[in-house]
Amino acid sequence: MLKRLLIAVAVVALCVVGWFVFRHFNPEVAIDFTEAELQAKLAQRFPVEKCAPLNLACFAVREPKLTLKSGSDRIEVATTFALRFGAREYPGRANFNTKIRYDPQLGAFFLHDVQIVDFSTEGRLGDFETIVKTQGDLIIGTLLRTTPVFTLKNDSREQQIAKAVVREVKIVDGKMRVVLLSNSK
Repeated sequence: MLKRLLIAVAVVALCVVGWFVFRHFNPEVAIDFTEAELQAKLAQRFPVEKCAPLNLACFAVREPKLTLKSGSDRIEVATTFALRFGAREYPGRANFNTKIRYDPQLGAFFLHDVQIVDFSTEGRLGDFETIVKTQGDLIIGTLLRTTPVFTLKNDSREQQIAKAVVREVKIVDGKMRVVLLSNSK
């Protein structure tokens, strides 16, 4: 009985020591996504449209082009959009930067904290142009807040495990890094 207890304690001690050695020499376990991989996932989710009650006014975001820059924690996105008021449609372009956020309940990655860098429309919007220019961050941010870039699926064991262990999402060396294990947390 004592021999079995000593063997069990030794096995547990080896596992604990192995875990600490692993964590010391592998401070971060992560999956990297390239710009092209993210672009392909993002393109599948668009166009996205949000309309006011009774469809009096609609705002659609189309054709997003994503750029990951080394040295920046933000993602740059260039997109076309359309503002529709009644029967009239006003096309335009917007460039904005954003961060990426992970929602563990949904297992989904969202663009958030939108900051518009450039905005232009074809045609005169009148009073609406001022509203869009001053509230564009909020308008696009609200639209993107509910549109995931991509979602981890429940159909594979690996993705179910990944959903549970994602610790952080960051931009590193022009790639999106999903950190699963980290010594810093």
